[in-house]
Amino acid sequence: KRKLGAKIHTFYSRSFLTKTIELYYDQKINTTNSLLAAKSTESDSIEFQNLISEEKVFLNEGNITVIKSKIEQLKNIATKIYNRDSTPITPDDILMAFRAIQYQKFKNQTRASKLISDGEMEIARENYNGLYFIVSQLIEMMDKEKNSDTDTFRSDGTGLK
Repeated sequence: KRKLGAKIHTFYSRSFLTKTIELYYDQKINTTNSLLAAKSTESDSIEFQNLISEEKVFLNEGNITVIKSKIEQLKNIATKIYNRDSTPITPDDILMAFRAIQYQKFKNQTRASKLISDGEMEIARENYNGLYFIVSQLIEMMDKEKNSDTDTFRSDGTGLK
């Protein structure tokens, strides 16, 4: 039983590591696209280059915690660039985002349904600041694993696509 348990543990830890590495590469692509934006600066590019210069070392090491921290650092770079954009969000943008997100799958479907009904009330009141807050909550609650069919490895039982 112990040998079988050890094999199962090894298999699932490798699968989780692979999924974490895939998340890293996805975020790296997103950050690279952000660097191509007009609002990116030379310091953003230098910070990005410093981060990915250590890429082989921490990916080969296989420490999931370190890889997750690198993903967060990449997200921070992309967020800084995005936040420099001076284009204000219009009520139409918020409404369109709300209409698109309400058909996604969420980690907590009952809470999401409540937020969606609250969003409909905010639309009726024409309170787009409140709707923006609801959309941001729904985005955080999205079950990204269920919404993505592009995963190389899926955990639907066998790990096969």
